[in-house]
Amino acid sequence: MNRNIRLIILVGILITISTTTGTASELIINGGFETGDTTGWSLVGPVFDGSVTTVHHTGTYSLSMGGMDYINQTFSPAVSTSGNLTFWGKASDTFTGPAYATVTYSDATTSELMWGGGMISTTWTQFTVPVDNTKLVSKVLFNTGETIPLYLDDVSLSGVAAENDIPEFPTMAIPVISIIGLMFLFQRRIGK
Repeated sequence: MNRNIRLIILVGILITISTTTGTASELIINGGFETGDTTGWSLVGPVFDGSVTTVHHTGTYSLSMGGMDYINQTFSPAVSTSGNLTFWGKASDTFTGPAYATVTYSDATTSELMWGGGMISTTWTQFTVPVDNTKLVSKVLFNTGETIPLYLDDVSLSGVAAENDIPEFPTMAIPVISIIGLMFLFQRRIGK
């Protein structure tokens, strides 16, 4: 086989390997409550109703919270993140009580955002909890201390995939097919 063709194959393989690791993924399970229930979430307290079909930011469902409700997702083992915790919230009426969104790290420190106490309106508002991406996240928690329902939807937290993740077939196949095609082109030119 010609030396140029071997070089092209080697460079193609190196490019393919170097571009297929470390992609971000969504860490929150059922963040839009689109399963129609609270799958993926742990509930504590007198939840008004698990999912609401008439009030939602996107999709069909959102979660209604009130009273001393807590809802959380725990990550075991703790996970690496690549962004902030974002979510959409709205009150059903004037809301003056406390409501918090909390990210707990594996070292027991937290990042917290108060999204109640007059900060939430009766229209959908996006909230962001700054996440320290140098720490591992072990839990995401939402809680409220008032009986007026709060609606929660489109909860999102991006994670970092492990560097040794195996790439999907199309990710590998397209560059390999391209390299084989280049091989045939160069082989034809050499043969002429």
